[in-house]
Amino acid sequence: MGKKTARIADFAQGRAIPTPHPKLIASDHEKATADHDNEPPKLYPPFDRLPAELQKTHLWALSQPSLQQAENSEREWSPEYLSGWLKKGTAGSLGDLPIIVLAREKGGYGNDLDLPAEQLEVARKKGQADLAALSSRGKLQFVTGGHDIELENPKAVVVAIRELVNNLRRK
Repeated sequence: MGKKTARIADFAQGRAIPTPHPKLIASDHEKATADHDNEPPKLYPPFDRLPAELQKTHLWALSQPSLQQAENSEREWSPEYLSGWLKKGTAGSLGDLPIIVLAREKGGYGNDLDLPAEQLEVARKKGQADLAALSSRGKLQFVTGGHDIELENPKAVVVAIRELVNNLRRK
């Protein structure tokens, strides 16, 4: 956030997370419509690399007020959820479910933050390793790409999915 480093969980306020509901209810629709800013959505990288038809679909999805509401809800409640999750101690909580965590090779931190880039990189890699450790069959792979690995390095995603499917078929 600006020049200060913080984890999403650091913004938790101790609020109870509301029970999710699978369909929009009237109050959701009203809020989604009010939050939606009538400007046409824009296509930002890496989504501009998608085939034209998928770009069109992506722009349509971005224009939906219900997507805006879902994203607002995620921003609002993620700190509460992640704070509780960190307090639980979740190592091994997925049993032996095979998972592959794909993480970008380089964190891309600059030296203009309140913590050194090296320290942030160590913490990021530890967090990715902790995610893989949720399963006794978890695996961590560092790959090229950034936040949207599925678009920036789709081959790595395909290889990981095939590996998981093959592992499940052998079980």
